Amino acid sequence: MSDLNFFTNLQVYPPDPILGLKTLHNEDPSPNKVDLAVGAYRNDDGKPMPLPSVLEAEQRVKNDPNYNFEYLPIDGIPAFKRLT
Repeated sequence: MSDLNFFTNLQVYPPDPILGLKTLHNEDPSPNKVDLAVGAYRNDDGKPMPLPSVLEAEQRVKNDPNYNFEYLPIDGIPAFKRLT
């Protein structure tokens, strides 16, 4: 079986409704629109604007000498799962 034949039986699903909101936002000509669909705050120039709390958390991770940069297991952090 060729690699391309592997994909011939895949089902096509409808577009994600959240991403559809992003499309509607982009098409809206209003200068007063606010994009809350994708989860990124942006400044007046349309550039991502991380929240101060996110910047602080990023610094804490970067400065932690014990931080493990390995990818997490697909089902999450074992210690966290035990506590939930």
